[in-house]
Amino acid sequence: MIELSPDLFGITIDIRFPTLRPFAKERLDRLLSRLIDPEHGLALRNEQLRVRPTDVGFDYDLKAFFLGGNAVLVYDAEKFFLSVSGGRTQADANLLREMAKRFLWTGEISDQDAGIFSAGTHAKAESIEKRDEFLKRFRPSDEVTGPGALGFVRIPSWSEEIRFSLEPSLSLAGGLYLAWTMRFQGGSWLSSLEELTNALESAASIFGVKFKPIAAS
Repeated sequence: MIELSPDLFGITIDIRFPTLRPFAKERLDRLLSRLIDPEHGLALRNEQLRVRPTDVGFDYDLKAFFLGGNAVLVYDAEKFFLSVSGGRTQADANLLREMAKRFLWTGEISDQDAGIFSAGTHAKAESIEKRDEFLKRFRPSDEVTGPGALGFVRIPSWSEEIRFSLEPSLSLAGGLYLAWTMRFQGGSWLSSLEELTNALESAASIFGVKFKPIAAS
C-alpha cells in the first residue's frame, strides 16, 4: 500500500450523440441560454463563447473557454464535451462536481444519452524511494524503467466498470499519475460527490493506493 497526496487534478465528460445532429438554430439558442444561466447553468459570459454556425448540414460548432483557460467546452454535430483541469483543493473538487452537473443540465442530457467520464490526478508520494518500491510490483522485467498498471475493476457500489491506471508522473517529480474512466447513462449518476469519490478511491485501493485528504482550500 502507498499513501498519496493529490496535487493537481481534472475531469472530462465526453457525450457522443448516437446520430449526427444537423444544425438547428433553435437548439443552439436554447443551449446558449442555458450556458449563460447563472442559477442552473455555467454562468458563462458572452465573450467566453464562440459560435461558428451554418444553415446547411453538420458543419457548425460552439466553443467556450473559461476559468482562466482551464476549462474547455465544445458542442458540435458529433458531441458535447467538457474538460476542466487545474484542481488542487477540496473547494476545487466541489466546483468540478457542480460544474459537471450543470454541464449535463445545459445539454439537456436525457436518460437515453450515454457518455464517458474521466478523472485524472498527479499525486505526491512520501518519497521517490517509496514510490519506486511500490511500483516494483508492476515491473515485469528490468527493461521497464517506469512500470505502471492498468485494469478494469468493478465496485459493488457503482453500476459500471471503472478503467483505472497508474504510472510515474511526467510533470511531478517523484509522483504518480492516476486516471479513471467510466461509462455513464443520463445525468443522475453525478448526484453525489461523496459517492463518486468513494468509487474512485475504491478502484485505486484495489491496486494498493490510499489517498490523504485534499487540502480544504
